[in-house]
Amino acid sequence: MFDSQSVSDAVSGHDAAIVCLGSTGLGDKTTLAAGTKTVVDAMIEHDADRLVVLSAAGVAESWQQIPWSSRLLFRTMLRNVFADHEAQEAIIEQSPLDWTIVRAAVLKDDPATGSYNATNTGKIIKINRADVATCLVDQLDGAANSRQAISVTA
Repeated sequence: MFDSQSVSDAVSGHDAAIVCLGSTGLGDKTTLAAGTKTVVDAMIEHDADRLVVLSAAGVAESWQQIPWSSRLLFRTMLRNVFADHEAQEAIIEQSPLDWTIVRAAVLKDDPATGSYNATNTGKIIKINRADVATCLVDQLDGAANSRQAISVTA
């Protein structure tokens, strides 16, 4: 994700990108932001406009939507990952792209249900990975959630 030429080559000829990066460990403070910046730069270079990015429920204004146990984890064990998500979202929001940030609840490995709830006010607890994937693809048309962050849960 840090090889800007490889990312540029991958973006070339496309209209959109979905970014689903993960941290390399609890001490990682830069992978999400740096990787996303590389994608954003390549999209600007190639006039690709639509960006959908997976983030975490609890970032920014979604903090009030997560359970206290998740808040405790974000403030302790996951503080570096959480800070990296915040930096990642700032890069996206400052870009000229047509973006949507999808803040996912705690991920489960259960089979897809075929549904998800996108809410910026309700409680966010858990969601199946497959349903998050469906949500990310659904955001590609950009009409409903352009230049917005949404939280998704089951």
